[in-house]
Amino acid sequence: MPLPTPSQDPEGVLLIKPKNDNVKDLETNKKLFTNLISNNNPNARVRGINKLYGGGVKIITGNTDETNAIKDLFLEKGAAYLITNFDFVLPGRRVPELILYNVDKGVDEESLKKGLLSKNITLADAENKPHFKIDFKIPARDPKCNHWVMSINPKKYSEFLGKGGFYFEFSKLRLSEFISVKQCRVCFGFEHPSKNCDRAESPK
Repeated sequence: MPLPTPSQDPEGVLLIKPKNDNVKDLETNKKLFTNLISNNNPNARVRGINKLYGGGVKIITGNTDETNAIKDLFLEKGAAYLITNFDFVLPGRRVPELILYNVDKGVDEESLKKGLLSKNITLADAENKPHFKIDFKIPARDPKCNHWVMSINPKKYSEFLGKGGFYFEFSKLRLSEFISVKQCRVCFGFEHPSKNCDRAESPK
């Protein structure tokens, strides 16, 4: 089975969130923004228009440049009305992560980092600056071990994933892609954590 690799043409995402209850009708909002695009930039590569909590809209485009162009178009054509009634958010691009399996429980974050760098020369650049950052640990099924999640330089991600593992001390630690999904526990949406939910202070 071929290993997954990041898209060479990353999608662009624009989140449009209503500021008040008067503009929280999803269908009306979808129609508004769809018409603005089709009437002013019909060649835009819109890959999808999805719903957000509270009548918001998520627009997925071909790439980040097109997302910026569409945002500028909305602000130009919609002017004061859109600025007054909606927030336009360009979410940061997710840093790819890998998970290292079954690391001895006695190994702490700093020891793991130093051990990986000493055994895998490709994990750092010519100035010995790491291409990775240790994020956090997860308890393994084996009570003597932890799994560790690490953020990876996107330019090195495919190369490192293809190795299947990194050498550490006297063994090779198996690795794979790590994908975490943040879900709000208040409204159960996937676009924000609970602390940023519109309903966090007064859930219905």
